[in-house]
Amino acid sequence: MISSEESYLKRLQRGSYEAFDYFYLSYSPMVERFLRAATKDRQAADDLSQDIFLKIWTNRAGLGRIRSFKAYLFTMCRNAVYDWLSTHKRAVSLPFGDEILEGLLIGNLQEEMEKEDLLMLLDLAVSTLPEQREAVFRLSRFQGMKNKEVARELGISEKTVEYHLSKAIAELRSMLGKM
Repeated sequence: MISSEESYLKRLQRGSYEAFDYFYLSYSPMVERFLRAATKDRQAADDLSQDIFLKIWTNRAGLGRIRSFKAYLFTMCRNAVYDWLSTHKRAVSLPFGDEILEGLLIGNLQEEMEKEDLLMLLDLAVSTLPEQREAVFRLSRFQGMKNKEVARELGISEKTVEYHLSKAIAELRSMLGKM
């Protein structure tokens, strides 16, 4: 059975404006929030978002190979942020004359930005998981619930919780390991 998203993906591949609108309206707010948080620059985030959706439209004929639009979009966002950061890190300069102090500040700032970026990437990656797997992972790992509590909350067995957690971890390792 084909999901509605798969149907829209096939229509987009054939050049449907309606299908493109579906993806743009469904995902652009999430993409823009992610890019804004990653770049800390509203204009850059808006530009990157437009570039991403332009690439989706331009490369629509090759979308038939995509198994998950969210995962595809996640990869595009990740790459756009890395490209943007690599070109703009060189442009960052601090108004301090002391090179040691500047190095320490840049190092700490960069470390904090990398932590935030990783958390955002993880959150976006988790959102690409199947619905129940995502719910299990978020309750367990983000809210710190024990397997028994997750099972009770979602009305599933503890074995199902364990299954979804192991699958989620494997999928996230595979997805994030390609970074």
